[in-house]
Amino acid sequence: MVKLRSILSVYRVSRSTLLVMATFLWVSVGGMLLVKGWGWKGTGYEWLVVVLGLLFGVLKSVLFLDKSFIRSIARIKQFSEDKGIVNVFSAKTWLLISIMIVFGLTMRGLTSPCPAIGVLYVAIGWGMLLSSRHGWCACIKVIRGEHGPG
Repeated sequence: MVKLRSILSVYRVSRSTLLVMATFLWVSVGGMLLVKGWGWKGTGYEWLVVVLGLLFGVLKSVLFLDKSFIRSIARIKQFSEDKGIVNVFSAKTWLLISIMIVFGLTMRGLTSPCPAIGVLYVAIGWGMLLSSRHGWCACIKVIRGEHGPG
């Protein structure tokens, strides 16, 4: 991990680039999870799976993900110079992302795709997409010059 971090730190980018990268990652992963969850909705009551997933996603966004993404944005904005691309997220966030990836792969390996997993994926995906609004707002402010050069 340390060697990878040092390699990724060589590629230095501006704060505004880090903001765009963070937002793009949230949208990409959220969209992928939403599509994957939609594919696992089952038959007969697919609308219920999607509605439940969307409702849980709104809760996840408002209660957890918004705070996390706002902290990431604030952290990036405080950088005074160009940083390595690995700094798009903190070490703690990268650890959490790694744990979630391992959990997702393990869950998929132990179970067959089913509506319950579909709800989980839709909820996490929709929550990430909804919380990405903070990144888009931060990017727009940088473009408008409201937070100085980036």
